[in-house]
Amino acid sequence: MYTLIFIKLILSFVSLWIITFLMGRKEICQFTPLDFFTSILLSERKRLMKQKSEI
Repeated sequence: MYTLIFIKLILSFVSLWIITFLMGRKEICQFTPLDFFTSILLSERKRLMKQKSEI
């Protein structure tokens, strides 16, 4: 169980690093905490909707 969490954490970190590298610093600096919070909420909602459809 902890191994799966660790793998997800590492994959998330790597993907955020790649996205940051591709977008560039200027665009990342324009993000606000609200943008970050909104993106997390939307991704969580999408995951929950996908999980419900699988049931």
